[in-house]
Amino acid sequence: EMGLSFYHPDDVDEVSSIVEEAIEKGGTFEFTKRLIVADKSEVTVESHGMALLDSEGHAVRIVGVFREV
Repeated sequence: EMGLSFYHPDDVDEVSSIVEEAIEKGGTFEFTKRLIVADKSEVTVESHGMALLDSEGHAVRIVGVFREV
């Protein structure tokens, strides 16, 4: 949840949906969206990640990276 607060308000719902789907299905995600940085400017980032599942298929962690594009 806290990580979502860094995304541009217009992108939060879509980012949340993408990541939630990866959590539910145990899959990967990839998207390009805007972050709001400390000086309040926008930075476009490309994100890649995945949900790690336990032996029962429940998400226990989300790992990933993003880079400025």
